[in-house]
Amino acid sequence: SAFAISPGALPGLAGRASSTIITVDDRATGTQVTTQYPGVTFSSSPGEQLLAIGGIPVSPPHFLCTAPIGGEIDCVNDVYIDFPPPVSGLSIWAIEPNEFGVTATFFLYNGATLLGTQNLVGLAAFPNTFAAGNQFVDLSSFSNVPRVEIRGPGGVGFIDSAYGGHGVGW
Repeated sequence: SAFAISPGALPGLAGRASSTIITVDDRATGTQVTTQYPGVTFSSSPGEQLLAIGGIPVSPPHFLCTAPIGGEIDCVNDVYIDFPPPVSGLSIWAIEPNEFGVTATFFLYNGATLLGTQNLVGLAAFPNTFAAGNQFVDLSSFSNVPRVEIRGPGGVGFIDSAYGGHGVGW
């Protein structure tokens, strides 16, 4: 059996937030995702959007990928995630970071202040090769984070496209 303790039931737990898991499985493939989930806003580079897309075959689980507005899904452009109020204990799944080396860099901000960065290292074992799979990205060492920017390696270029990769979903 299982039981739960409400946050107000014990001293010291009052006012503590619970965990929230956000999936986009409730969105149809091709749906633009922005403010549909309470406490978070998703966006991308100017001229880009974030779309929910399905797995193969196209069905849940779904994930987010970038696409030029009016264009084809490419999964290679910057992703911005804003949390009003700030969050702690953050983690995210990277879908198919299939290249060798650093495929993306996470920049965690509080306003204009950079709290830190964390690189996403792709799954391929050697340069000019590809791998397949998903990768859990643990950002829980950062607390009170109001903004995460996922950009190309070191903040330059496209996400996961150095050797002709097809980007990364989230």
